[in-house]
Amino acid sequence: MLDFDTRFGLLESGSVSTKNEVNIMVKNASDVLFGGLTYWIFGYAFSFGESPLSNSFCGIGQFFVDADEANMGWIFSRFFFQMSFATTATTIVSGAMAERTNLMAYILFCMLNTLIFCFPAHWVWDSRGWLRKLGSVDIAGAGPVHLVGGTVSLVATLMLGPRYRRFDKKDPLKTMACPTNALLGMFMLWWGWLGFNCGSTFGITGGKWKLSARSAVATITSSMAGGIVGLLLSYTTTRMFEIPYLLNGVLGSLVSVTGICALAHPWEGLFIGAVGALIACGSTELLERWQIDDPVGAVPVHFSCAVWSLISIGIFGRIDTLEHASQFNGLIAGGGFYLLGIQVLAATSQIAWTVITSYLILKVVDVTVGLRVPLDKEILGADYCEHGVGGPDDRDMPEGASEDDDDTQDIDSPRHETHFLGYHHVDHGPEHHHHNHHHRDVDMEVVERKINRRHSGGYCGHSFRQKHRIRLPKSSVSCCLHCCQCQCHLYDKVLSDCSDSDKELEENLKQKKKRRNVLSCCRRLVQRRKKRQAAKEDGDYLRRVDGGTSLKDVGTNTGGLNVVSQEIVTGL
Repeated sequence: MLDFDTRFGLLESGSVSTKNEVNIMVKNASDVLFGGLTYWIFGYAFSFGESPLSNSFCGIGQFFVDADEANMGWIFSRFFFQMSFATTATTIVSGAMAERTNLMAYILFCMLNTLIFCFPAHWVWDSRGWLRKLGSVDIAGAGPVHLVGGTVSLVATLMLGPRYRRFDKKDPLKTMACPTNALLGMFMLWWGWLGFNCGSTFGITGGKWKLSARSAVATITSSMAGGIVGLLLSYTTTRMFEIPYLLNGVLGSLVSVTGICALAHPWEGLFIGAVGALIACGSTELLERWQIDDPVGAVPVHFSCAVWSLISIGIFGRIDTLEHASQFNGLIAGGGFYLLGIQVLAATSQIAWTVITSYLILKVVDVTVGLRVPLDKEILGADYCEHGVGGPDDRDMPEGASEDDDDTQDIDSPRHETHFLGYHHVDHGPEHHHHNHHHRDVDMEVVERKINRRHSGGYCGHSFRQKHRIRLPKSSVSCCLHCCQCQCHLYDKVLSDCSDSDKELEENLKQKKKRRNVLSCCRRLVQRRKKRQAAKEDGDYLRRVDGGTSLKDVGTNTGGLNVVSQEIVTGL
């Protein structure tokens, strides 16, 4: 259980940006800590409870799992194994929600996601489950684990929206901090999958050891085919062997063979894995085209391939005479369309259940705690904002900039005051910066930490500032917030230059115009900088005879925001 979450964590931490590597590992730890706790409290009871009240929809009984000496071997072993499935279903979702999810909200989600998993697990694996009674087959969790996790991932990423600058055509967000870690995670998952699929026979007595051996062979042949297809797709489309294609090819094939692993012959495993790799890589391209942001490919790999896994059972399945894991033949074995229809029903019912319950749970979490982090935290990174690891200094320096470009060298020199572009304010030093908290999403403690670490400015992390090399003045909290949170006139104590009333500002916030204003305001900044640069080239700047500095204010009306831009120009 812990090992599987570690593997997913390593894969996900290598796939996200450097400023969120630690955070994604903490979230994978939270899956076991909090998801495991709720599975012990009520998850096992709803999945495999054996009281007289248990029915086709859910189990009842054995809350706060415990057992006497006579029964503890079977109960504890099944609890531990099924708990690993439950936490894996949650771990899948952590990748889809990466880099923009509040950690407290994610912890609450970990605890509640057990409710989403435990009911489909009862339907498929418990002897009283309604899908089990109909003859549905799912050896190692294609439905309750991967389909449920992939469906929650899809709902979550649609609710969260894409990461900042993820689909910016001019300056898209670049991720995959460490491809080596991602590949190591893939290798660990690869071999761990063998243990999960083989262990799903729950023993080696009777004919179970034979089913376990067949599971191992089908799993490895499927993954080989998936990896080959992923590499071939990468080379034929990009003329390079790209890492995401390999990752999605191998993992997609592993998910695809999960449902039928104990029943499939080696050649069937090859075919199922190859088709699964095609589905995973193709679904990734579709999500990119539809601008659905899934940082680690959880939806293509776990949702799309899990659907194919359940359908493939209806095509290639056959009656199991060893342990009666399957009661009907599939389409190829001459069983007609019955098993295929049952498998389609199983996939449809689990998707419908997961969409409804996951949306309700995520909506409750969003209303109470807030799913998405504020934009300033997203730009700074969760490692720094939520764990105090690293800092924004290195990340805020644009490509090609050197330490000589930073403003931290001499805070008293005229050079420190050049190229300031922002709202009109008087710099009184750090001790005089007080700000009105008009927006609940801004964490002023985070901003103050950023300012304290960068006492005299430097480059801001916003893409417009990076591209146009606009520097941050000493202790300019409002300017910093302009790029990170926008509407910085809300946070400046002096609102004399703002024509909007407090009521109008609150109304704008209620209409959720904040995110649009981030880009529009920064575009205005760039436009004004270009205009001043043109005026400078035309000689329309004051110059003192003694070679000192002069101040020129330019007032600009920008759609209701009376912005005064100020620049101190060094004398020539």
